[in-house]
Amino acid sequence: MANESDARAAIYTAVVEVLEHAKSYGGTDYSQIVKDAAIAFRLAKGGAQPGSTVVEKG
Repeated sequence: MANESDARAAIYTAVVEVLEHAKSYGGTDYSQIVKDAAIAFRLAKGGAQPGSTVVEKG
């Protein structure tokens, strides 16, 4: 079974591959793919999420 670090690396690799394939799309399709990929990566990474009510001190 993969550990957390391996799982995150696999998700990062998948996101990069999706973004590489998305370059052939244009305009709003491309921007939606980038947005969805960023959200997927942030969800996999953990921590505060977009729209979260959690406030983190820097």
